[in-house]
Amino acid sequence: MGQLKHSFLFFLFSIPCTISVNDVNNSGESSNPMYYKFWCGHKDGLQYLDDALCAKIFPSTPINREFVCPSISSNIPTGYSPEVSGGLSHVNVNTTLLDSIGIPSSVNLALILIRRSAPSEQTQLLETNEKTASVYYKYLGNSRFNEPAETWSSSKIFSITNAARAIQALCKKQSLDSYINGKHGKTILGDLATVICSYDTTAGYTSNSLGKWFGSEVGGSNNLNELVLSWLGNKPRTGDNASEWTESMGGSYGEAPPADLALHKFFQNNESSCTLPSKPQLFYPNTLSPLSAAEWLRRIVLHRSVLPEHKVPNMQWEDAEDIMYGAAPNTSNLFSLPVTMGGMSASTDIFVQSGLNVSTLQSGEFRLLSKLGAGYSTSRDRGEILTNAYTCVPRSNTHPEGSGYVEFILSARASVPLDQSLERAQADLQKAISNVVSGIQSGDII
Repeated sequence: MGQLKHSFLFFLFSIPCTISVNDVNNSGESSNPMYYKFWCGHKDGLQYLDDALCAKIFPSTPINREFVCPSISSNIPTGYSPEVSGGLSHVNVNTTLLDSIGIPSSVNLALILIRRSAPSEQTQLLETNEKTASVYYKYLGNSRFNEPAETWSSSKIFSITNAARAIQALCKKQSLDSYINGKHGKTILGDLATVICSYDTTAGYTSNSLGKWFGSEVGGSNNLNELVLSWLGNKPRTGDNASEWTESMGGSYGEAPPADLALHKFFQNNESSCTLPSKPQLFYPNTLSPLSAAEWLRRIVLHRSVLPEHKVPNMQWEDAEDIMYGAAPNTSNLFSLPVTMGGMSASTDIFVQSGLNVSTLQSGEFRLLSKLGAGYSTSRDRGEILTNAYTCVPRSNTHPEGSGYVEFILSARASVPLDQSLERAQADLQKAISNVVSGIQSGDII
């Protein structure tokens, strides 16, 4: 969660502070100590939103930032198709397959299942360029998959992409692996992405202030909103007005950007620099449907394989790596303890993990990436929790296709009346996501 103060919204804030490492995580504490000491285990936190029990599992193997999920199928199942040109308005979404899964009425959810055809002459899949395999997708959702709503903090990763595109456009070779001189001196932008996702406060920044800095100040709110209006290609509508836009993004999260980062001068290791001019900003509410959020995340994580027209303009694969994993370990310098997996890997929400057969995660490569958002709206009198998640994990041994991997992207939101504690929203979202995830891993949802 993060603190958000629009004029019509208020929500609760929690900071991880104590440690209670779950026995299931037999390797993560030593491989990602910053997470367990500072980011999980808050005594007043929620189990699945804040990882109050520090149950999050990290891969035990050395992190390969070039990882390609081995979700290989010799025969692509019915309902999958290659990427469709023209954006989301051209995508067919199956709304019947999830009917029997058990999704509470408070939840709206979109799901993208991913399969890859076997590339020829491939001997080491995890080291192979993603372009060598054809990728197929299947879009699913419940009946409310295209219902736009306040994103809370879940959209901050999209604000980071807006900054990456702005830096690349003006500074050319510079990107999120560049650095800025702030109150800590040389600060790698990938570390700031980790602050956003982990809600770290040890460096004296807040997730909300950095979210605004990336999305609105560096990238520009007008540019960010244009990504929603044209690049995503989705047009959710309400009522009878077929031209009514109900989605937008401005990248403001209720706090002013950090004052020490006000000079937008970015450096690379060779000390070449580039300064982005300040831009007049308009306010746009952060409002997306689960379908749009899932699609935006797909275009980040699968940057190397998406159609050119669907790549975030000017953004590079290295930027996507920094969003997913934070700064590379050999360049990270903002934290007091090592961070082997930052960025989205360090988010404290474990809704997806709660639906997995965790015994499949005890060895080998897997990925659990997410970005949470949560709060209580006084204007709607509702407690709300959201997550945008990318997952690549081994199949359960009961899967009808045998051994292999499942790969998917999920965006979901629970909105519960008068739920100031967020406990009912957490329970509904956890039920929906765990049922869906369990069904995917076991092969009930193919």
